[in-house]
Amino acid sequence: MNSSLRTLRKPIPFVLTAWLLAFAISPLIASVGISRHGRSLARVVVAPKATETERFAAGELSLFLHIVTGATFPVTEDPGAPGGRLLVGPEAARL
Repeated sequence: MNSSLRTLRKPIPFVLTAWLLAFAISPLIASVGISRHGRSLARVVVAPKATETERFAAGELSLFLHIVTGATFPVTEDPGAPGGRLLVGPEAARL
């Protein structure tokens, strides 16, 4: 068998597997959202003892998300409220 044909067959299973995996995961990726129709589906969460820098970053994130989506993203210290959470800072990730 021609060596160039043999090397061409090697990546086919890999490419096929990658394509099928991407196709299977795409609905999961598409279902993750932070806003819909100008309404936020998530809030920005900081820890109660967040640093000034983390609070500033949370405010900036909220502002830029508002600019991009038109939705209002509240900044809160309450991680338990229903809905998605965008965590800012290492302490917020531990809440």
